[in-house]
Amino acid sequence: MIDTNHTPRHESQFDRRAFIAAAGALGLSLSAGSALALTRSGQPSRTRNQPEAPAPADAAPPMPGYFGWATLADRALFIPGDGGNSMLLLSAKGDSCILIDAKMPYIASTLRREVEARGTRIESLVNTHHHLDHIGGNHAFTADIRTVAHAKAKARIPEQLERLQQAIKNGVRTISSSDSPEKETVLKEVEALAAAADAMTIDKWMPTQAFSGQIGAANLGTMPVDLHQVGPGHTDNDLIVHAPQLDVIHMGDLVFNNLHPFIDRDGGGSVKEWIKSLKYAKRLCKARTVVVPGHGDVTDSKGLDAMIAYFDTSMDFIQKQMRQKKTREEIVAMTVPGTEERGFPHLKERAMGAMYDELKG
Repeated sequence: MIDTNHTPRHESQFDRRAFIAAAGALGLSLSAGSALALTRSGQPSRTRNQPEAPAPADAAPPMPGYFGWATLADRALFIPGDGGNSMLLLSAKGDSCILIDAKMPYIASTLRREVEARGTRIESLVNTHHHLDHIGGNHAFTADIRTVAHAKAKARIPEQLERLQQAIKNGVRTISSSDSPEKETVLKEVEALAAAADAMTIDKWMPTQAFSGQIGAANLGTMPVDLHQVGPGHTDNDLIVHAPQLDVIHMGDLVFNNLHPFIDRDGGGSVKEWIKSLKYAKRLCKARTVVVPGHGDVTDSKGLDAMIAYFDTSMDFIQKQMRQKKTREEIVAMTVPGTEERGFPHLKERAMGAMYDELKG
């Protein structure tokens, strides 16, 4: 979810309330029609712009449950939909794990239940940044699970309380329209959360451990997991989560794979600095490194290259239009050649506007 404190005058066409609604769709569009739940055929159903769960590395059958669980690599599991992509990293014995990102607020109970149903104890939860579709499920974990985020993310979460509560209530409608075989079980969990939403306080979402510094690492449990914060990008608090033993990287929303990105300038985001984070992550990659984006299909280092190319091409295109004295409104309405097939078209004009504003200074 997007965290905006105010809307600049030039964004009057896309006011704050409308944007929050569209941004909610960003998280929810990945689960529309319960696309992340397994169909009766045992395969995840699909909707437009929904990330496709990768084929399990060991050809194991799909894992049962509401989410489209799939194996990324040895001891790394992918959990797409209902917000940003999540990832589960298992210890060598498989009896404990680290969870990366907690999805939308309404699905928190289901997420924790399905993680623990894998027979594993959650040692830590990591938030890749402060947006609602990544920290929304925190409330199911913070009471007894170490929950880690960048210090700047922790500072931005309190202002989101009303949106977090409302997102829980909205979840009843989302799950009610689901076609998941797990619908009735999940709906009961969501309805119970909705009944308690107004009484929930922001402390239920607050990380219990803040991470700061340009680059750092934390041992969050049985296995070492490195947390890298290069600088501003999608927001001012993005973390790159690297499990070197498993050769897997979770990029959070530093990667919108083949989708138009949200550039949160109000949240400290910067395209020029974002590119630096992508290049930094590229240096962490090996030939077979699995890269998990915040939204979109699982990829590899080529997905990082594609994100860099998107920004480079778009910024060059916008600069050219600015030199030709085109107005902001004219430029925002344009489509950068080569980006026509990207998903999340509702974010295209917003992204163009954010890049224009950064270049304009």
